[in-house]
Amino acid sequence: MSLERIELLLKGESPSLEDYTLLIQVTEQASTDLLWNLLITFPESHWLVKSVISKALQEKLPKEKTDQATNSIIRRLQEKYKNL
Repeated sequence: MSLERIELLLKGESPSLEDYTLLIQVTEQASTDLLWNLLITFPESHWLVKSVISKALQEKLPKEKTDQATNSIIRRLQEKYKNL
């Protein structure tokens, strides 16, 4: 897979099985910052490309930080809406 092919996929072209396989390998090596930037910069990406990038990003994000953020949000929601 070439950079040009990846850019076409990011711009919405449908991936082949070979593209999908190589995209998984590329995302495994990519940083969380790069993955995030790809997701927000290319909203027109094919849904399968977005899902590969999203899955890689979810696996790379530090679980501790996401747990802390989630707990904080849940706690604030419970406080705000406890009387409903």
